[in-house]
Amino acid sequence: MAEEKKSLWSKAKELFATYGNPSGGMVHQDIPADRPAVKNDSAPAKKESSYKSEVGKLFAMYGNPSGGMVHADLPAEKKADKPAYKFVHVKRRGGKGGKNDKDKNRNKPQQNAGAGAFHAPGRYTQEQRDGEFNFDTIHGLKLVEVDYTVPPSAERKAKREEFGGTRDETGRPNGDGIRTAFVKMLAKDHVKELTELGLCDADIAMMKEGRVPNGYNVHHKLPLHGGGKNEFKNFILTPLYPHDQWHHDVLDPQIDGIREGESRKVMLPWTDAMVYDPKKYGFTKENQPVKPDYPSKVNPANYPKLYEAKDINVEKRAKDVAAMLAAKNRNQGR
Repeated sequence: MAEEKKSLWSKAKELFATYGNPSGGMVHQDIPADRPAVKNDSAPAKKESSYKSEVGKLFAMYGNPSGGMVHADLPAEKKADKPAYKFVHVKRRGGKGGKNDKDKNRNKPQQNAGAGAFHAPGRYTQEQRDGEFNFDTIHGLKLVEVDYTVPPSAERKAKREEFGGTRDETGRPNGDGIRTAFVKMLAKDHVKELTELGLCDADIAMMKEGRVPNGYNVHHKLPLHGGGKNEFKNFILTPLYPHDQWHHDVLDPQIDGIREGESRKVMLPWTDAMVYDPKKYGFTKENQPVKPDYPSKVNPANYPKLYEAKDINVEKRAKDVAAMLAAKNRNQGR
C-alpha cells in the first residue's frame, strides 16, 4: 500500500508540474526544475479532463499533497464522510459568529436562529448557572422552577411574528399583533396600576392606540425561546432595567448552551401581575433585602430611573412625554 501511495503521489506531482494544481494551492517540494512557467495550452483537452478526474481520485484517497482541499467533483461517498453540522450559528449582528469572528456582538446574549446553542456572553458564577441564588424574589417576581424547552425555529419565528404583528411598507406596525392587543387592554382595564407605575395621561392615551410607553417593555415571563405562549397571563409591562436583570442576570446563565429541542429545569422570575409594581423593586430573601451574590451584567446608569417608587413622579413624566412628543412633531414637520 505504501509503494502504491508513493507511486500515485509521484504521478500526481508530475501532473501538477505540467498543468498546475486544480485546488489553487502549490506543491512546495519535489517539483521538477524544468516545470513550465504557464499551463501547456497545447495539451489535448481530453488528456486534461482525464488528469483532473485522476487527480480528484488521488485527493479523495490520500488528500492533497499541497495541503489544500478540492471542494468539487469528489466521490459522493467521500462527501458523506463529513458529519452534518447540527449547531447552526445563533442569530447575531455582524459576522458568522465563529470564535475568530471579530464582528459578532459580544455584549448581548444571542438567541439561536435555528438548532444552534443559545450563547450568553461573559462570565457567570457557577451558582448562577445552576440556578442557585441568594434571593428568592427579584423586583417583585418570585423565583419558580419551570421546564424550559426550546421549540423548533419555525415555531419560534411564527410566535414572534404573532406577537409583533405585521408592518406596512414604511415599517410601521399595523396594530394587529398580540402585544398591541395587550397594551390596549391595560390602558382600558388597568389604569390604576399604570398610574402607580408612573405613567401619565399621554402615556395611557398612546397605549390606547396600542403603543408601548417609552422606557418600558412587554416582557414574556416564560420566553418564546423557552416554549412560552403569546397569552396575556404570560406578559408583564415593565421598565427596561428590571426586565434586563430578569434576563441577563438570572435566566441567561441557566440556559447558556441550550439547543433546539433541549429541555432544562430553570429558576424563572414569575408573577401573576401584568403591570410591574415599583414598590416591590429590589432583591429579597424571605421578604428581607439582600445583595445579589454575583456581579451584575446590567448597569443601572444606562437606564432611565423608572423602576423605584422613590423615582415615580407622574407630573415630571407628563412634562418629559410632552417634550418628547413636541420634538417628534417638529421632526415630522407638523
